[in-house]
Amino acid sequence: SAHPYCDNEEVHQRYSFTNSTVTHLSIVFDEESEIEILDSLDISFKYNSTTVTRSYPSVWFDDLIVPDRAFNLTFTSEYAGYYGYSFNVTPLTGDFELSDCETFANNLGRTFDGMEIQVIESPHPYCKNVLSHQQYYFTNETIDYLWIDFDSQSLIQSYDKLTLSYFDVSGYQTSKEFPYLDFINFAIPGNSFNVTFNADASFTSYYGYKFTVTPGIGEVPLT
Repeated sequence: SAHPYCDNEEVHQRYSFTNSTVTHLSIVFDEESEIEILDSLDISFKYNSTTVTRSYPSVWFDDLIVPDRAFNLTFTSEYAGYYGYSFNVTPLTGDFELSDCETFANNLGRTFDGMEIQVIESPHPYCKNVLSHQQYYFTNETIDYLWIDFDSQSLIQSYDKLTLSYFDVSGYQTSKEFPYLDFINFAIPGNSFNVTFNADASFTSYYGYKFTVTPGIGEVPLT
């Protein structure tokens, strides 16, 4: 960006490396990078044929591996006066492995067949500066509900938030939010739900979350 950047900006840019030997990109931010807390920088890219977006708020700019040869950048600002952002992009070749945090942030959910119990979890301890959205769907149409059972180790910081959203028995979209210690087991009507996890940029050694999902048939248990 410009240094300092301008107010009321909306920037959309695409960067692409045409060399077919490039397998991934390393993005390393300059330590001076800083934007106003109400402004936003988003970097989006393809991962397993889906679009993943990493958002960067305020002063926390973690380096990033893009598992593709291209990415899009979106920057919106309301106020000026801050340095802005600056980063180097290094094209790389060969095999690579994403870290647990990068794999988690790039995970958009899964589709499950059958009636097997599934485990949904964050990394342990979980990652800072993550806003993840995941969708889980069981294809078996005989399923009437999904029982969510949290592991007793589940623990997040008080200002981070785990949200499970789904449709209730009347067909209205609803959600349950789990801050800090309040991990309550409950039943989700139907066969699908979404998970949103929002962790700020503070360092954490907390366990994160982990729960099992058990498909059920029959009347939805009251919780």
